[in-house]
Amino acid sequence: DLPVKGRREGEVAASIRGIPGTTVTLQLRRGEETLLRRVTRARIEPSFVYGETLPLPGGGLAGYLRIERFAAGSAAAFRRELDRLLAASIGGILLDLRGNGGGTLEEGKGVAAALLPPGSVVARLQSRDPALRKVVTTKETDRWVSLPLVILVDPRTASVAEIVAAALQAGGGGIVIGAAGGSTFGKGVGQFHFPLRSPWPPGDSALPYELTLSTVRFLTPSGRPIAGLGVETDVEVMVPEEVWDALSRFGLPGVETYPLSDPPFPDPWIVEGRKLLDVHLRWETPDLRRPRVSIDSAFGG
Repeated sequence: DLPVKGRREGEVAASIRGIPGTTVTLQLRRGEETLLRRVTRARIEPSFVYGETLPLPGGGLAGYLRIERFAAGSAAAFRRELDRLLAASIGGILLDLRGNGGGTLEEGKGVAAALLPPGSVVARLQSRDPALRKVVTTKETDRWVSLPLVILVDPRTASVAEIVAAALQAGGGGIVIGAAGGSTFGKGVGQFHFPLRSPWPPGDSALPYELTLSTVRFLTPSGRPIAGLGVETDVEVMVPEEVWDALSRFGLPGVETYPLSDPPFPDPWIVEGRKLLDVHLRWETPDLRRPRVSIDSAFGG
């Protein structure tokens, strides 16, 4: 038995970890009751992408995709979810980047590449260091999908999430929906971390010292700065105070929150996004769709 009282979180976690498939017995105390629970160890891969089909008012389906953050593996997970939704014959995409604080530019580029024509500009990097100045583009060999696209953002959408939203707006025909009176966060800079010599003796448990400097500015494909400005929205929705309160209590649709098909509160972004996709699909006759399908085929979409 290993008591956990007084131990640090890392020590407790290390004592529970083990080879996948083996078991560990946990003794829990709930009030005056003592419980024994046997848990089978497994390798847990965190997922930051959630997908679900969404019925449209006029018939047909849209694919709802939410990305919590652009962490390692997010682009691959996004493509898997997108393929799954495409198999359900969706006619449009609702990409939810609300609350997404960013992540790595490489993962953001990977997501954008799934929805942009090959060779599209994702972002422009501006820096005093010539080595850091560059134009980030999708690859000519990237497999992409051309469907009506609506992007949901809010004041918490930041950094790489803003870059992706702006890129899809500029090159993918995406319509950006935001809250009335507010844009996205406006974090359009990148940092580099420079290690410093620690003043503590070798082997000391103190955290290492480092100097963090903002060395790169991110610009939209058109060259507009994101820092301090955020992403320009195409459509704004009124968000009552009670909806902001509900968002803080319930969060956004996901595996650990609630399904999009059964939301605990009316979501103005989703309502408006469904309307926009519905109008687009209603007016897009088979004759109008045919040129787009031909373009998709030519580029491998």
